[in-house]
Amino acid sequence: MTDRLSSVKIILEEYAINSSNVVKHSAHAYGVSAFAALLAARRGLDAEIAAVMGLLHDIYAIKAGTYESHDTEGAKMAEELLRGTALFSDEEIGIVSQGILLHDRRNEVHDPYDEVLKDADIIYPYFTNLPAKISPDVEQRIYGMLRDLGICLRSEDVQF
Repeated sequence: MTDRLSSVKIILEEYAINSSNVVKHSAHAYGVSAFAALLAARRGLDAEIAAVMGLLHDIYAIKAGTYESHDTEGAKMAEELLRGTALFSDEEIGIVSQGILLHDRRNEVHDPYDEVLKDADIIYPYFTNLPAKISPDVEQRIYGMLRDLGICLRSEDVQF
């Protein structure tokens, strides 16, 4: 693990420890981070930056205890936190901030890093605790990711 990723994990843990559900928030952040790194590596992107996006994507919700405006406020918060570490370039901070800002806009297509975060945020629950009701667009994203990862090749192989 790099010093940069370790620094971000420390930041996350400082916020998560004070959250209403430290286990849930930490597990989700670490799970999304791991899937983001895997998907980024598979897609030829920087896995470390994707991992950072995954760790911080819900940072505002963790701090504030609400998901209201967590994308816009989280993007600002992540930018400020990463600048404070002095470990990330302006370009890297922009990638992370934009990914957080756009991660809930799943019906829109954005930059490859944005799509990695959206996909990681969707695929993590598939392997842990999938919600009972899945929208068709989310179902298609999950199928596409599983196919990209070589986990299944046909839609009938996916169990929802």
